[in-house]
Amino acid sequence: MKNKIPLQARILEQIERENIIPTPSWQYKTIRYILWGMVIWFIIVSSIFAAFLLQDSLDIYHFRSYAPSSIFHPGIIWFVLVVFLGYLGILVFRRTATGYRYSTARDMLVWILIIIFLIPILKLSWVGPFLHSEFFDTFPEASNFVYQASSWNNPVGGRIAGTITAIKGNTITIRALDATTSDIDFWEVKIGSSVKLQIGKRVRVIGSLKSDGKFIADRILPWFWEGGWNGWFRDY
Repeated sequence: MKNKIPLQARILEQIERENIIPTPSWQYKTIRYILWGMVIWFIIVSSIFAAFLLQDSLDIYHFRSYAPSSIFHPGIIWFVLVVFLGYLGILVFRRTATGYRYSTARDMLVWILIIIFLIPILKLSWVGPFLHSEFFDTFPEASNFVYQASSWNNPVGGRIAGTITAIKGNTITIRALDATTSDIDFWEVKIGSSVKLQIGKRVRVIGSLKSDGKFIADRILPWFWEGGWNGWFRDY
């Protein structure tokens, strides 16, 4: 009987014959860290946009009677971003050492549950409002694209959103999202608990445009996402 060559010796012989260079372990670890870092990044960013979606959805729900025919532009944008980022995040997760073990349906369910868990944390911790403000302050074109076409920029429909440029008695002047200015009277008005009527502050106003061109405010609300938890419920 011929002597059998041990498996280990055969493997070493093949490596030497084919000049195979082993991949260092640090490369595998680096790839693993990069993949998991991307997964975490996709989760956080998806949660942020999902929180934006919830906030704007609540706005539309609470004020649907003021503009029932308006198209929910911000919500459509946030929803598309959440779905797209979630899809990419799941693809990256399935390339990790553990991601391939589970079904895609399970990955999607876990992804959704994580986002639902993170939304109130982002809101209550002020991280969400801060990021929302920073995002649109850094990219004003994005702010115009997301909100200018929405029903908030619609005095005839009873909505104005913009920056306070002047205050005289019970009249405030607002530079709206389309750069037009409007004088708004607020005599008997409900003001949100987080609203600060100061020059330079951004607010949202609900009211009615009279035949003489005056806009009479019924409610003055904080800017999108300002006001912490109050911005979801009590400021309405």
